Amino acid sequence: MKNIILLLLLPLQILAQNNAFSSFKAYNFPTELCAAATGSKIAWALDEQGNRNVYVAEGPAFKPRKLTHFLKDDGQEITSLSISGDGKWVVFVRGGDHGANWDNGLPLNPTFELTPFNVQIGSIPFEGGETKYLSEGDAPVISPDSKTVAFIKGGQAWVAPIDGTVAAKNLFTTRGTVGSLEYSAGDSLLLFVAGRTDHSIIGIYTNATTPIRWMAPSFYFDNAPHWSPDGKNIVFVRTHGAGGAPDSLLVKKHIPWSIFTANVTTGKATLLWKAPATLRGSVPTTEGGYNLHWAANDKIVFLSYQDGWPHLYSIATGGSKETLLTPSNFMCEHITLSVDKKSLTFSTNTGNDKLDIERRHAA
Repeated sequence: MKNIILLLLLPLQILAQNNAFSSFKAYNFPTELCAAATGSKIAWALDEQGNRNVYVAEGPAFKPRKLTHFLKDDGQEITSLSISGDGKWVVFVRGGDHGANWDNGLPLNPTFELTPFNVQIGSIPFEGGETKYLSEGDAPVISPDSKTVAFIKGGQAWVAPIDGTVAAKNLFTTRGTVGSLEYSAGDSLLLFVAGRTDHSIIGIYTNATTPIRWMAPSFYFDNAPHWSPDGKNIVFVRTHGAGGAPDSLLVKKHIPWSIFTANVTTGKATLLWKAPATLRGSVPTTEGGYNLHWAANDKIVFLSYQDGWPHLYSIATGGSKETLLTPSNFMCEHITLSVDKKSLTFSTNTGNDKLDIERRHAA
């Protein structure tokens, strides 16, 4: 008799679970919030019960406005959202599964379409209009003049007009896998990293007739490069290259890393800071990794676990002891440098309530 009652109640239990899940799924989920470099325009991606779209708003009212009109829950995420410097265009990546443990460029097909949607770069006017797909690709960056978009396709750098009027073209070809694209503020030089399995090197692309300039090439892994505000120097992180005897999987070891600056004209690099040779001083594993930035007043900002917490530090480009910017027992995550490079915004788990250690607040 007891078993019969359980069988009769089982459908009700399943129905209750389904209703609870439906209520949970009904919550909208915003991501990818970004702002224009000038003015008061913002954009974000919104997941509305599986339908992912781009929304925008403009000050002072900041009334949300739906910009794209993707009407199907097809699993195609929206990432790498950005607004052009002139505020006229919104650029994004549609498709892929960024943050997963496989290639971001692989198409997703949860709805079993006969032709899967490939990962593509999209652009659309901020004021509204048709979404134009510039090319298959990922990791787009908009040029300072707001006219073109550079991106990664097939492990190489490509470029396309932001309005999609001309087909995309390969910008240059080099050995290895290209990534970490970043334009200089003034003359549109393009900074990049070429990963070559056991090492990586940093290069600068100028134009179609000028050879690539390599910054202090070596057999180390050089990563996370960023321009100085005046475009005359770069800052980057250097770690050991691959090779040598295999390490033990059972013993924790210090993973060393250092911060270098390099002169763009000469390509010569100078050691600025070396992480402490302790386990806590190893390569940081929090969101954003090194979180390296070239801030105003020739200050380099970075993240380190050296005191036991993922904290922010700064150091003068002329060389000095690092300064702890965020003392106390809390984490710094999701770190962004302001447009004027004078302040940092981040999430942290601290506050007046003892339970704030389990929460995240904007700081």
